[in-house]
Amino acid sequence: MMRPTPHLTTLFVLALTGLSTCWAAAQSQPGSAPSPFQTQGDRHMGDYEGIWTLGPDSGQPLCAHVVSVEPGKYELVLRPSFTDPPPVDARLEGHPEGPSRVVFAGIDPLDPALRISAVLQDGIIEATVSPDYGGFRLERARRVSPTMGAKPPEGALVLFDGTNLDAWEHVPGAGAARPCRWLMLEGGVMEVRDGGIITRKHFTDCKAHVEFRLPFMPGRREQQRANSGVYLQGRYEVQILDTFGMPALVNGCGSIYNVAPPRVNMCLAPLEWQTYDIIFRAPRFDPDGKMIVAPRLTVVHNGVTINENQPVPGPTRASLDANVTLPGGLHLQDHGNPVQFRNIWLVESAD
Repeated sequence: MMRPTPHLTTLFVLALTGLSTCWAAAQSQPGSAPSPFQTQGDRHMGDYEGIWTLGPDSGQPLCAHVVSVEPGKYELVLRPSFTDPPPVDARLEGHPEGPSRVVFAGIDPLDPALRISAVLQDGIIEATVSPDYGGFRLERARRVSPTMGAKPPEGALVLFDGTNLDAWEHVPGAGAARPCRWLMLEGGVMEVRDGGIITRKHFTDCKAHVEFRLPFMPGRREQQRANSGVYLQGRYEVQILDTFGMPALVNGCGSIYNVAPPRVNMCLAPLEWQTYDIIFRAPRFDPDGKMIVAPRLTVVHNGVTINENQPVPGPTRASLDANVTLPGGLHLQDHGNPVQFRNIWLVESAD
């Protein structure tokens, strides 16, 4: 991407060696077949990894996202690692040439004199960087969260295991709460519909495990692209959104909404199952009811800690209430998009 200068090392050379460092927190399966869910989406969309094959960086690892922005438009996002925040993303625009080929082109963001040309065909990306810099080759790879399918520990409260919706009810809104009417699907899955839901039981300090899957919505932008959220106590939101391949945003996937962006964007492509493991510490109050310690959230997204012990100044704007002195339920938001959930459990903390 750039000539061998210090910023080349910053952007594309990992401190650790070996291709596996592209995602140390997830299992990498280069060249593996797409999951059954990917076949419903765009054939080119997803993650890729490989190495520099030419030039001064030959042999160094490189990772990429191919994002289906809208029909007929793609982005290729190049990064040194999937699990470490890059100082800057190299983003190339692409367009299809027939059903099996996408052509990308763009400039190096840190050295505009260098131009990148890449071709994606049959799950392989081959690229050159000119003038006379080098090239790279990437193959499709699938990331799997190390906590995918995690079993609830002894003493955990199972909130959804695919057998029933008994632990949930629709948020009351203007009237009384209603039994949960989300769609029950094969494979122990429920899908958003007919309003948000909240657990019947309320909590203070807890650890929650949630698995979710984003619908593929090409052409939608920003907050209209596979939006939902996990609200601790019905008040403090960890955002769910299709921000695959985007920078880490304060309102993007994994953010504590409008409070803290994720340290690194760990969002997978639409139609891939993802995990949140969230530790919540409720606010503390003095005898007069004055808050003396703000609530705190730790968010682990697909096995990578993206926010740690982050103070939250107050309820999210779309919270169910502002009664911060009271326990609250785990709320899953309906933002109008058919996000899916499975394997949800929670462990209450003793303090």
